[in-house]
This record gives sequence, C-alpha cells and structure tokens, in this order.
Amino acid sequence: MPKNNLHRSKLDLTISQIINNFCYATKMMMKIYPSKFFCQSFFWIMANLLGFYSQTYMLRYVVNGVQEGENIRIILLYVFFMIIISLVIGSARAVYDHILSPIIDQRCERRLNLEIYRRSIEIDLENYENPESFDIYDRAVTNGADAISYVIDCIGGAISTLLGISMEAYLLFEIDPILFLFSVVPWLFSPLQMMIKKEQYEYDIEVRKINRRKDYTRRTFFQAEFAKEMRLTNLPKVMQHRFTNSIKDYLNLVKTKGLCIALLTEVTSIGRAILSARLAQIYSVFQTLVTGTMMYGDCLVAMRTVNSFSQSGSNIITIFTDIYSIALNIRDFRYFMENEPKVSSNPDGLEPVAGNIEFKNVSFRYDGANFDALKNVNMKIRQGEHVAIVGCNGAGKTTLIKLLMRLYEPTVGEICVDENNIRSYKLKDYRRTYGVVFQDFKQMACTVAENVLGRPYCDSDEKTVWDALKKAGISDVISKLPKGIQTVMTKEFDNDGLILSGGQSQKLAIASIYARNVDTVILDEPSSELDPFAENQMYENMLAASVGKTVIFISHRLSACVSADRVFYMEGGTITETGTHEELMKLCGKYAEMFRIQSENYTDN
Repeated sequence: MPKNNLHRSKLDLTISQIINNFCYATKMMMKIYPSKFFCQSFFWIMANLLGFYSQTYMLRYVVNGVQEGENIRIILLYVFFMIIISLVIGSARAVYDHILSPIIDQRCERRLNLEIYRRSIEIDLENYENPESFDIYDRAVTNGADAISYVIDCIGGAISTLLGISMEAYLLFEIDPILFLFSVVPWLFSPLQMMIKKEQYEYDIEVRKINRRKDYTRRTFFQAEFAKEMRLTNLPKVMQHRFTNSIKDYLNLVKTKGLCIALLTEVTSIGRAILSARLAQIYSVFQTLVTGTMMYGDCLVAMRTVNSFSQSGSNIITIFTDIYSIALNIRDFRYFMENEPKVSSNPDGLEPVAGNIEFKNVSFRYDGANFDALKNVNMKIRQGEHVAIVGCNGAGKTTLIKLLMRLYEPTVGEICVDENNIRSYKLKDYRRTYGVVFQDFKQMACTVAENVLGRPYCDSDEKTVWDALKKAGISDVISKLPKGIQTVMTKEFDNDGLILSGGQSQKLAIASIYARNVDTVILDEPSSELDPFAENQMYENMLAASVGKTVIFISHRLSACVSADRVFYMEGGTITETGTHEELMKLCGKYAEMFRIQSENYTDN
C-alpha cells in the first residue's frame, strides 16, 4: 500500500484493506502492549472455563445427578472444588486489576505516546494549517491510539469467545442437536451490525468536528490570551453564536444519524432475542414437560446455554464488525505515522557546518493560497555577517526564515549553506546550528531554566542560564523570585507560577539564544515589546556576543538597521533593495522613505 495513499475520504474498505490495517494494528499492539495482551487473554480464558464448569456444566451435573440418584458427597465435592478454584482465580484477577494493570497501563501509555510525540514533530507544519489534515491527525491520535488498545479486547475476546462457543456447542449437541440451530440465528443479522459500525464511525467523525468548535469557544472565554479582546469588543456575542450553532449541528446529527443507529441497533437486538433465545426456551420446556425426552437439568442448562451461545455468536459477529471499525480508525493512525513528510529528516545526510547562506531563485506558495508568498528570491548572506531584513507586513520576511529553517520546502529554487543544498544536511543537526526567536514565540509551562535551555536542566547548567538571563536583561527579575531559575512559568499547573509582561517575555526568549552555542542567530521582531532603551541595549549585547557569528534580524524599527552590515528590503515577496543603511538612504527608495517617516515621528515627538 503506497504511503501517500493510506488515507481515503470514503469510509468503505476492501477486504484486503481491512486485513492489512488490522494486521498493522495487531503489530503495533504487540509492540506497545505485549504484557497487557497476555495477562488479559489469560484471565479471559480462565473466566470462560470457570464460567462453564462452575455454572453451566455444574447446574446440569447437580440437577441431573439428584434426579438420577447420584452420590451427594461426589456432587458436593465437585461444587466445593469449583468454589476454591473460583476464589483463587478471582483473587489473582483482583491483584491484577488494582495493582499490576495500572502499572502496565502507564508503561504502555508512555510507550505509545512517545511514538506519537516523536512523529508529531516530524509532520509538515502546513498540515496544522489545513483543517482536513488537522482533523485526520486529531482522529489519529485519539481514535487510532484507542484502536490499537482495543485490538487486545478484540483478539482476546475472540479467543475466549471461541473457547466458550466450543464448550457450549458440544453441550447443546449432547442435549439436543436441534437447539444448535436456534443459536445460529444471530449470524443472520451480521450485515445490520456492519451498517451500525459504519454509521457510528461517520457519527463519531462529525461529533469530533463539532466538539472542536465548542472547545475553541470555551477557550476564548477562559484563557488569558483572549481575555482583553473578549472584554473590549463584541466578540463574546460572536462566540456565543458559534457555540449555539455547534449545539444545533449536534442536535441535527443526533436526529439523523443517531436515530438511524438506534433503529438498526433495536432491530438487531429484538430479532436476536425473539428468534433465538425465546424460541429455544419454548422448545426446551416443551421437550421436558410434554414429551419427557429432556431431563430437568438439561432443560435448565439448555434455556441458559442457548441464550449464552446465541450471545457468543453475536459476540463473534461483533468482533468482525470491531475489526472493521479498528481498520477504519487505524487508517488515520497509519496516515499520521507513515505518510512521508515533504520536509525529509535525511538521517543519513551531511553534518551541517557554518557557511554562507544563499537563496537561489526561491519561490514559495502556502498550501491553498492563490498567490506566492515569495517570488524568485535571490540573496546571499556571508558567514559572520550581521544583516537586517525589513519591509511592510506581508512582505514575506518571516516566510523567508521558515524556509531557511526547513519548516517548509521551497516551491521553486533552492537554499544553500556552505554551497550545499540544505536538504542534504541531517535535519535535526541542521536546525540545532540556529538560534531562532520568532515574534509569536511560546513559553512552556516548565521552569525558567528549561525555557532558556530548551532542554532538561541539570546543576551544571546554572551558570549558563544566569549568564544568558543577564545578557538578555532579565536576570534582575528572576533573581528576586524565591525559586529563582526553578520558578515554573505560567499558572496553568502552579499557583506560584511566573507570568511576565510582553517585554519581559521577549527578553526571556532572547536569553535562550545566549544559552546556546549556535552558528547563526535569527531574531524575528525581537524588540516589538521592548522600549527604545531596552531595544538598544538588546542589540548592543547581541552584536557583542555574536562576533564571528551570522546574525539575521527582522524588525519594523529601522533604527536597528543602522548597525547592520547589510539590509534587505522586501516588498510583495521579493527583495527590491539591498545594501548598507547609508547606501539605501542614498538610493532614496522605499527603505529611505520608511526610515524618514519613522525618524520624523520620533523628531516630532
């Protein structure tokens, strides 16, 4: 099966696809949950054996034995033995359920989620911007993970059910072969059960989309990032309207698909109950009380076993429909895990080295966009050079950096470092040679030290962290905190968590650059929240600490460009002006015009 064709919008699967996907899910289950599978299977098998010999068979043995004058001591000895075995297995099951199972579950969950987390940072960034792809990944992480776990129930249930059916079938044949015919009836309803599973899958997809919209509405009312806008505008009414519409969509879904699922389920249940269990019970009573060809114990067991056997047959059908459901859900998981990203990790590539950065005829268009974000960009940044990239909003400045960092691949052209296409380098190692702070940076709910280092903290890192904080101009704030660099950021998990102002947060983000030994420093609007004094100090510190390193900064404040070795002015996705600050001022182009406007504003003030 081609990796890029794993996902299909249609919900019908061929037999080969069902088998292929279920085998994949089974392979993943044995990789993630082997101990849980064997423990669960053992207890299921024991439960079926004990259920048969301590209940069904024992009922027949006791009643028929009394009727035929069997030795009471032998009967009581059998009953006592079954009670002891049941207590032993029940105690073992209790220990497993309450002690071993939680431990095994946590270890298995860790193993599975590490696989998912590893994959999540490899998928293309553009997929987060595509609602359809995002829905697939959302289903893959939730439904797909559940499907892998459910394979245990499916296979284990099949083994134990087949064992139970074998014992019950033997008993029914021994009592009266006609009883077996009543037990086959549930198989007639297997097409309806397949329809129920398919409808349920479609229903779950739509519910997940609706819930995502509802959850977003809730976040806008309760998360700090939306608090100001929600209080100063009429956006609450907009979000309330969206929430109401989501509820309406859910109710409409219940009235259509929910009703259909309910009707199919009820028809299946009634058909099985009337045509199988009830008719078998009437037949057994007739044979016992009217014809006298069936013993009392056999009658009681037949009435009980036919119902159980019928249910077991129904369970087998359910298992087949579960296999179909697992195959549907695992398809999204496979797409998530196996679909090759456009940005290849290239683990066997070259080791990255510092060198000149060159864009050669680079064009780029975001997925679904109607125009190019970058158009035939040609630029060269020499190793150790300090350059500024400026221009109006939407000029393509940040897109340029995203391509350099291989968050996206160019639509046309190539990007080279040290005369090698950046695709030829190992992706992880290549990215580690850069220290990047984007304008929309995010601080994690972990310690100050971990935010600065970008990795777990150890005691030997203390000096590195404090030096970085000092150079970024934020050490005085952190030093006053009771826990210092061990203070947790945000209050999401800690009431004593640190919440910084916009400017302070920006300084903390910049500190992460100082803490890392990188070849190239990239700052995307690093001073948007800083006052002019802090901005000037930040640039002086950064340039002093980056001697011999390449520095690329994007800024709307053109005063920062004066000290740059070179300035690239962008407009409409293209570099239209290049030179030093003095050269561009003499050119009297757009850069000079923008610089004069900003200078006049400061002069007027």
